This record gives sequence, C-alpha cells and structure tokens, in this order.
Amino acid sequence: MTRTITLMPVGKFFDLCEETKNITEADNCIELTDNYPDAESALISLSRAKPDAVIFDLILPNMDGISFLKKARMLYPDIKYIAVSPISDESIIQYILDCGADCHIKTPCESENILSKVIALFKTSSLPEREHSSSDFDLETHITNIIKNIGIPSNIKGFYYMRDAIRIGIEMSVPAACIHKYIYSAIAKKYCISSPNIDRAIRYAISIAWERGNTEYIGSILGHGCSCYRPTNSELITAISDKIKLERKACIA
Repeated sequence: MTRTITLMPVGKFFDLCEETKNITEADNCIELTDNYPDAESALISLSRAKPDAVIFDLILPNMDGISFLKKARMLYPDIKYIAVSPISDESIIQYILDCGADCHIKTPCESENILSKVIALFKTSSLPEREHSSSDFDLETHITNIIKNIGIPSNIKGFYYMRDAIRIGIEMSVPAACIHKYIYSAIAKKYCISSPNIDRAIRYAISIAWERGNTEYIGSILGHGCSCYRPTNSELITAISDKIKLERKACIA
C-alpha cells in the first residue's frame, strides 16, 4: 500500500490549489497542507507541517524562490523541492536544480500534470515512513515547557508570540540584531498586527516572568548562573533559542 504524499504549496500561483485538491482527494495519493503565500510563513511552518515535498513559485513576496529553496534545503534536506516558473532556458533551469531543487515544472501547466510530476518524483525512490518515536525531539513542546518554567503565563498574548519567536529563531538561525526585522515581522503577519505590538507583548511577558517567575532559571539560560538584570526581548529569545539548539543537537547525536 502506497503511503500518501504530503505536499506543501508555496506561492501566489496556487489558484490551482482547489482544483488540485479535488483531484488529489479523488486520487488519494497526495494530501495538500495549507497553502502558504510567501516564503517566510512557509519556512516558519515547515517543522510543523512536515511535508514530503514542497512545490513553490520562483517569484515570492519578501524572499525570492531561490533564497527560500536554499534556506529550506539547509534546514530540511530530506524534503523534495519542486520549483515552478515560466522559465524555459536550460542553463537557468540547471542553476535552479544546482541550488537544491529536485525538479522544475514549466508553467502554464495543468494541475493533473503537476500531480503526475510530483508522484513521479517518488517512484524512483521509496517514500520513507514517518517515525513517531518517543525519543523524537518535540520542538514545540520543549519551547512551551521552557516558557512556562521561566514564569510566563499562557493566558497572555506574549506567551504565544514568544513561543513563535523562539521557534523562528531556531529554524532560521536569526541573529539577535535581526530579531525585530525578521522575526517580529513574520509573527505580525501571522496574527495580523504590527511589529511594535509584538515587541510590547513579549516585553510585558518577560516583565511578568521577571517579577513573579523563576529568575534563577532565567539567569541560568542567560549564562549568568544568577539573575543579574532583566533581559531584553532579543537577549532572552536568542538565549533560549541557543539553549534548545544545543539540546536538540545532543538529542540527535
């Protein structure tokens, strides 16, 4: 029995998405995730969606398709990446493949043909079974536990913004100096609010943890051994991200 292929569509050209979904459901071979209109939201969601393949447009808002491909391939090398564009120049297509794409589909292309090409990718190699081992590193749960342990209550918005910020920091390796530019803007798009509102909500969450939470644990995360001063948003997000990266590496090793 062939396992269903999970496909993540990324890009504005997926007005074909509904038609493809109907064909998919009838065919029962491919299952679509949500459609992601831009590269940033797709990168944020890759760890949760866990697709077998990503099909993306080379023209994307905020980040071009090649940059998206390189970042996604670096973070999730086992996923198959399918580039879609009207390009027909063989040298450019070869460059796209050299950057990490598993194949290129020239548009315009009927949705049936897109599905056929996706399925064909998996016929040359067996589709790995998804593993659900109890020893798997559950990133979302790990981040949530740390946020709760430092004393941020889950009934405030800053709890969820903080969790998203840490996850993005881990997945995209965003330096502290770029948190406002990249992380806050990505979260703001997700919740349809402004970046300053994200900043204020996280600062308020950290202040609650500082006044009522486990300051010794916060200090240990920051590397002080004790809590000498209240950390800034960027400092705490970066410190927790670095801590989890090391723990995940140790878990995988």
